[in-house]
Amino acid sequence: MRCNNWVKLIGTVAIALVLIVLIGLLTPRSLASGWRVVIEETILFAGLWGLNRVWLKQPVYFRLTERNPLRLLAVNWVSILLLIMVALMITSLSKTHHVYLGLSIIMLIFVPVAEEYLARGLVLPLAFSVTHGRHQLAWAVALSGLTFGLLHSVNLFHQSLSATGIQMLYTFCLGVMLAAIYLRSGSLLMPMLLHGLNDFIATYTNGLAESKTTLGRSLPVDLLMLMIGIILLRKSQQHRIKLPFAQTKESM
Repeated sequence: MRCNNWVKLIGTVAIALVLIVLIGLLTPRSLASGWRVVIEETILFAGLWGLNRVWLKQPVYFRLTERNPLRLLAVNWVSILLLIMVALMITSLSKTHHVYLGLSIIMLIFVPVAEEYLARGLVLPLAFSVTHGRHQLAWAVALSGLTFGLLHSVNLFHQSLSATGIQMLYTFCLGVMLAAIYLRSGSLLMPMLLHGLNDFIATYTNGLAESKTTLGRSLPVDLLMLMIGIILLRKSQQHRIKLPFAQTKESM
């Protein structure tokens, strides 16, 4: 059974990578950046949805399992902070960045749907199914984060190795935090929201140009996201995880 789940996990990641590359190569370069994102992400989501329906048959959860408002606030405080930042950025719209507003909104809406459906909706449960033992939760979350980082290796097609490496480390740490939010909230909508706000801010600041962030500047943010994920999934809070695929797992 576990062998079959490994096949599903590796197969899902491989198919997703192939889809991402092919869609990127086949989408006309003459299209505006915004339209490219809309087309690419829509096709990617459709492909992943079809893969799940035909082969994986993995339930994806959108209804909150955490109903306590204070605990929801504690789980989603980063999203609230980013939402405030986005509101401030829009209200103080500068001539330098207003050209990126439309593209930023597209990134906010379209990118998180496909990527979260894949990384947290499909890969995270599969990661639980192939890990076991006392640290199963930690291994599953780490494996899903590594997968999320690996998916961003395709950016080597249009940016440098160093920039891609920094981005992969960043997305691994982000993936750990997003997995923790999904597990604690019970709804994929919560990591989708945070992911979208994060992409909005990044796009609004730099457009789709290669990031100039150095490892020294990125590392503190990486470690902060990693720490948030660990705190949300600490042993004293694991009984609050209600998603079916994580219900009978050992503590971290």
